[in-house]
Amino acid sequence: MTTSGPDPQSQQFINAMRRQAMQGQSAAMGGGPFFTGPLTQTPGEMAEPFMNPYMQNVVDATRGEFDALRRQASTQAQQQATGAGAFGGSRAAVLQGARMGELDRAQGSQIAGLLSSGYQNALQQGMGFAESQRALQQQQMMEPLFRNQQALQFMNLGMGPMGTQTRETQTAGRNPLGSAMSGAAIGASTGNPYAALIGGGLGLLGGSFR
Repeated sequence: MTTSGPDPQSQQFINAMRRQAMQGQSAAMGGGPFFTGPLTQTPGEMAEPFMNPYMQNVVDATRGEFDALRRQASTQAQQQATGAGAFGGSRAAVLQGARMGELDRAQGSQIAGLLSSGYQNALQQGMGFAESQRALQQQQMMEPLFRNQQALQFMNLGMGPMGTQTRETQTAGRNPLGSAMSGAAIGASTGNPYAALIGGGLGLLGGSFR
């Protein structure tokens, strides 16, 4: 019987690939999760890190500018009233109140627009940042499986031509002549002169039919 298979060095390499594949199977079935699931942060929590600097750098600065405009308007109203000879009178108060009211309305409208656009911008940035962080975390969780897949790929590329070897196995059969001689010896031991001949024939027949 003839059998063939990989040579010893090729078989060692195949065994190493199988062990690596089993490690990948363990990483896929017995490790932790590969996906992080849905985001747990609320939209407000996502926007907050980006909204706070916007409030300080843009909204608060705008309020400061309106406060400066109010001080300037108050000074101008007093100067105009003094020039008209009405300093400290109702005319100065009415003029100052009218300008302050205009500034308050302008400030309220502008601040509302800034808060609305700033929140939308902060929300978009916050959601994008949270999603990118989730994707990076998911990649890190899948890194063991990815590393194993790369290792198997490189091992497969490095396999190259595989050597083979052939083995022949001989199976022992019965010898008809030996069977005949054995039967003759048994027949001769009985003391009958024809027994050796008969025993030899039986041994030959037995060897041919086995």
